[in-house]
Amino acid sequence: MITAVIPIRGGSTRCKNKSVRKFGDTTLLELRVKILKKVKGIDRIQVNSDCDFVLEKAKELGVE
Repeated sequence: MITAVIPIRGGSTRCKNKSVRKFGDTTLLELRVKILKKVKGIDRIQVNSDCDFVLEKAKELGVE
């Protein structure tokens, strides 16, 4: 079993909430998840963060 881990720091100082901010019609988190879901061999995608908001968004995208 292969698990992809996306580490996201909640307290970015230069660009607040950069991973969940709108980036065109998506967010950086959504973009990362979509790309990883297309990779053959990855069985599980897990987001690791110190921010509850980021973790909630990850659940909405269907990842741990």
